[in-house]
Amino acid sequence: MVSHCLLLSEQTKYIISFVLAVRCFQMLKANIRKQRKALVNSPCADFTFIIYISLKLIIKGRIRKMLNREQIKEIIPQREPFLMIDEVEEYIPGERTVAYKNVDKDEWYFQGHFPGNPIMPGVLITESLAQAGAVAILSLEENKGKNALFGGIDKLKFKKMVVPGDRLKLEVNIIKKKGPIGVGEGIATVDGKLAAKGEFTFAVV
Repeated sequence: MVSHCLLLSEQTKYIISFVLAVRCFQMLKANIRKQRKALVNSPCADFTFIIYISLKLIIKGRIRKMLNREQIKEIIPQREPFLMIDEVEEYIPGERTVAYKNVDKDEWYFQGHFPGNPIMPGVLITESLAQAGAVAILSLEENKGKNALFGGIDKLKFKKMVVPGDRLKLEVNIIKKKGPIGVGEGIATVDGKLAAKGEFTFAVV
């Protein structure tokens, strides 16, 4: 690797390293681990790896860790029985959240949806994703004490039934922001299998 790198001009090495460093930053924000192998195969792998680790440490310092239900209530206004997330694994204010909903057999909505065949309603999976996104948005200092309301839903698809006993993983990335309006991309999974995916427009009020 290093011998290949020495054959390149200094200007070329810096351009390649800069492009790869930007890609590293995007990968870290999106939490895409599989693509890290591409860095090892780059013509300036040694130098790029140093940049990668530096960026990783910077981003890691911004990540907030686990929140329980009571801590979640300090950020978003929803309360039982409509608080649809049980814990937050990690979040970056204004950018992303990873949260979980433990789907219990005694959930209030299973009494009618459906008797003898309990299935979590798609609208409540959507609400769960929205609340996870709200953690990211309302944890910003300027948004504390405010609310995040739906402005629209786009490209939403349901791929798997969610039933009692499932642990629903909710990943939301904020992909657009302009003033009080923004868009979040949400993915809900159970045991790594896609349950729902879509985009949500929100307004902070």
